[in-house]
Amino acid sequence: MGKRSLRDRLRNRQTNNANREPKRAGSKYVNIMNTKDLGIEKLKFEPEGEYLVDVLPFPVKGDKHPDYEALRKDYGDDDIYDERLTIYTHKVDTGNGTSRVICPKETYGKPCPICEAKSKLFDEYGNWHDMTPDQQKEIKAHNTQQLEFYAVRDRESGDVKYINYSNFYFGKNLDSKLARQQSKDDIVLAYPGEDGYSLRFWVETSALKGRKGEDLPGEVKDFEFEPRAKAVPDEILDAVPSLDDALIVYTYEELSDMLDGTYFAQGHDDDEEVEEEEAPAKEERKRTAEVETEAEEEDPREARRREREE
Repeated sequence: MGKRSLRDRLRNRQTNNANREPKRAGSKYVNIMNTKDLGIEKLKFEPEGEYLVDVLPFPVKGDKHPDYEALRKDYGDDDIYDERLTIYTHKVDTGNGTSRVICPKETYGKPCPICEAKSKLFDEYGNWHDMTPDQQKEIKAHNTQQLEFYAVRDRESGDVKYINYSNFYFGKNLDSKLARQQSKDDIVLAYPGEDGYSLRFWVETSALKGRKGEDLPGEVKDFEFEPRAKAVPDEILDAVPSLDDALIVYTYEELSDMLDGTYFAQGHDDDEEVEEEEAPAKEERKRTAEVETEAEEEDPREARRREREE
């Protein structure tokens, strides 16, 4: 069998990424990627706005990518590319607030002390519906949330940038629109050839407010795929960094120390170079958690069944 084309490989990744089991919505607090290592800026969304981008394939450098082994097998000796980077995160208390860290279990299939702590709480507290609100809240604090990164060319500025947004507010809606459109057109978003597509989308204003009362960007529901007349220039493709190479992956021991509070007490601080978006105002943070929980709360019984099977 001959080598598969880049378009075929990216189409396969687009399908596989769209079929991932969804998790709860992503957080606005992240401590998962050293973004200064990327060398490109984030495409920051306004509270309400229209954007036109070319989704670009990014080079995969190593086993920080969750699907590295499968990609290595598919690409063989060829350079490896992917169309998005999907990770799962936990929230941890730093003593001065909260940060997000990568969950090794959901992201890499490796042991995770935070997931183990959640399972022990289920064993201790018993049936979900018999738990007190405080017990349920304690378990929810250990939930994982799905976050996605895309490399894009911002058509307004012409620069290579990256998008970091939750699957719940961006990726799942994009995948749904792609699935409906595929019956008419063979759309492989990250394919850079002249018969590729640009992506136009609209960001809606969130019902929540920032800490200063300002509007925040919310869900992206509306997408359009526009045929691209020309291929993406090589100089643009050469400027795309490896997204996975900049991930911050903590060890089991470090995550255990974060869980019991000793990691930051020993003098470790949040990396000043990691991305950290402005948090909603204090009075809104509680409502933010409530909205996310109502929007896409994992069935605790199903979660516990899956954990026991694994």
